[in-house]
Amino acid sequence: MKITEQQLSGALQKGLHPLYWIYGDEPYLVQQMNQKVLLAAKQRGFEKQSFNTQISFDWASILSFQTSQDLFQPKCLLHIDWPNPQTTKALEEVFQEYIDKIHPDGCLLLNTPKVSPALQKSKIYQLIDSVGVILPIWPITPQQFPYWLKKEAHSKQVSLSAEAFQILCQQHEGNLLSAAQALDRFSLSFPTTTMLQAQDVLQDTTQGAQFKPFEMLDLLLEKNPKVLSMTRTLRHQGQELLPLLGAFMKTIDGLVEIEKEIAQGTSINDALTHQKVWSNRTALYQKAVKHFTLPKLQTHYAKGMEIDHLIKTYQIEQAWQGFEQVLMEMIS
Repeated sequence: MKITEQQLSGALQKGLHPLYWIYGDEPYLVQQMNQKVLLAAKQRGFEKQSFNTQISFDWASILSFQTSQDLFQPKCLLHIDWPNPQTTKALEEVFQEYIDKIHPDGCLLLNTPKVSPALQKSKIYQLIDSVGVILPIWPITPQQFPYWLKKEAHSKQVSLSAEAFQILCQQHEGNLLSAAQALDRFSLSFPTTTMLQAQDVLQDTTQGAQFKPFEMLDLLLEKNPKVLSMTRTLRHQGQELLPLLGAFMKTIDGLVEIEKEIAQGTSINDALTHQKVWSNRTALYQKAVKHFTLPKLQTHYAKGMEIDHLIKTYQIEQAWQGFEQVLMEMIS
C-alpha cells in the first residue's frame, strides 16, 4: 500500500510490514522516515543489516537470508540502499520468491531515488505494493520550509529568537540537509536552555563551525547517533574522505588488536597501553571495547577496505554512501 509521511507513524504502531520502499530525491527526509521504521523494528526485537547494491551485493542473498531464518536466528531487518533502481526479469523473480516465502522474523527496507513512471508500472513495484508499504518522499516547497525548520529545531531542542530563525531560513532555504546540519551544530555547541540570537547564527556561518575528524571518531566510539550528522557536516565543509577513512581504519584496527589481546588474557589496561592509547582517551576506549565485538569490528574493517577501493577508483559518491552505512551499523 502507498502511504504518506504523515501516515507512517500510525501505520508502524499497528505493526511491522514485511517490506518498506521509501524513495525520493530529498535524502534528509528519506533518512528521517528510515529512522522511524528502524526504531519500530528495533522495539520489536529486530537487528539491522545494511547493504548498498553498488558495494559487493547480490540480490539473491536476500533469499538465502530468508531461508536461514529459524527459531535460533534473531529477527533481522535488511536495509538496502538501491541508488540506481532498474528492473530485470531475474530481479522480478527474486522479489516474487521473496514475497512467496515471507518470514515473520524478516523485514526488508529499500531506499531509492525518485521512482520513474516506468518503474512504478513494473512487477517489482506491484509486488511490494501488494504486501508492503511504499512511501514516496516529496521535496519541501519554499512556502513549507519555515514550518519544517521550526519543527526540526524543536525536535533537536534548539531555541531560536525570531531574528535568528529568520536568518537561518534565509541562509538554508531549499537545503534541508544544510539546515539540519546547522541545527545539529547548535545542538552540540549550546545548552538546550540557551535562546540562540542572530549573532550566534551569523557566527556559525562566518566560522564555518569547523569540526575535526577526531571529534567524529570520538562520537563513533561512544555510539552517539550524532556521528552521522557530524560526518555529513565534515563532508559539507570540504573534508576529503580518504584521510577520514584512514583515521577510521586506524581506530578500528586498534580496537581489533585490543580485543585480540583481551581474548588472550591480557588486562584491558595493559592492552590499551600496548596500543598506545592516550590516558585521556582510556575511558572512551574502555567503553568502546564493551560496545563492539571482535567479529563485527573485523567486518567493519573489511567494509572499510571496500570503501577504500571505491575512492581509489573515483567512485566518490558511492564511497561516501558506503562510509555512512558502516557508521550506521556501528551505532545501531
